Amino acid sequence: MAIPRRPFKQNKKVLFTLLSVLFFCQPSCAENTGHMEIQNRMMPSSEQLSNLDKLSEAEPFFVLNLIKYSDRAEYADGRETDLTGREAYALYGRDQLNHLREIGAEVVISGWLNGLIIGNIEPQHWESFAVIKFPNKSAFQSFFADPDWIRRNEHRVAGLNGQLLFSTKITGVKELFRLSSALAVEK
Repeated sequence: MAIPRRPFKQNKKVLFTLLSVLFFCQPSCAENTGHMEIQNRMMPSSEQLSNLDKLSEAEPFFVLNLIKYSDRAEYADGRETDLTGREAYALYGRDQLNHLREIGAEVVISGWLNGLIIGNIEPQHWESFAVIKFPNKSAFQSFFADPDWIRRNEHRVAGLNGQLLFSTKITGVKELFRLSSALAVEK
């Protein structure tokens, strides 16, 4: 079964909105140090897990996934492998597409990061991205509680050097800029 493709215009709108939120609505770099701390991790902290409680049970939401692959896959059990990080992650990802469909989620858009256009960060922190739409919080939680996910997660962990996962709410560009304009008037 093929993944339904959205027209490019729809994917472009979703990606632009997510990237706008990421770049325009995030706190600025640390004022005194001039840099932002980045921590690539494999699993969420307990504080991050508690943030899931803020998500609506009734509304869909999008997840922006930034991915960094290991040069060579390294399995926790120490097994020998010739797989690259990308190849190990592909073993994980191939089966997870079916699981996403089963819970009503879909990959909206994905691709490779070509390079940094604005900002100052080491571009090698991330190599690819994916935007996934979940129908609600329960579907998101069930995705990670599934025994197949837990079993296949070994490929994900072996293949990744790190990742960032953002929960987002698509508001549309007009609402984003309306909020930005209101904040500018207050200053």
